[in-house]
Amino acid sequence: MTSFLEHDSESLNEVPSTQSSSQISNAPVFFHHARLPRIDIPKFNGSPSEWLSFKDLFSSLIIANPTLTSVEKLQYLKTNLIGSASHLLKNTALTADNFQKAWDALISFYENKRLLVHSALHSLMSLKRMTKEPSTEMEQLYTNITQIYRTLETLKRPVQTWDDVFVFIAVQRLDAESV
Repeated sequence: MTSFLEHDSESLNEVPSTQSSSQISNAPVFFHHARLPRIDIPKFNGSPSEWLSFKDLFSSLIIANPTLTSVEKLQYLKTNLIGSASHLLKNTALTADNFQKAWDALISFYENKRLLVHSALHSLMSLKRMTKEPSTEMEQLYTNITQIYRTLETLKRPVQTWDDVFVFIAVQRLDAESV
């Protein structure tokens, strides 16, 4: 293989200058694709806080995959639902016609913007208070608030004007020495 590539690169270097650029572009091009780790779809249990990430990942890995049939997509969907979410599709037969119906049923049930906003705000108000000063707890608090902020932003809430609210809640969650 190495000798083939060397020979091929030598022949590319020997292209006479009289050839047009369109003739040169017909030469074989070799791409090296990195082998990426397999992406596992997380199980969705019906929690509103997990819906958006599940929906986006499932859409990009399964629904957008042109090599999968509708029956395969429905099987993937049913196997990645647990808890209350699985009950929604419990009696859905594995047929090609049922995939879009099942996906639409999940979207209509879980794509409730008011419920998603309520869940994000509940998470914000339920943040744990820091008990000691270590940076790991402060980092966790920052990460949680940032994640909630981004969720609300994704839900198109006007969080750009909520700085005072986020700062107030963050300060309330700090330990006395950090304040």
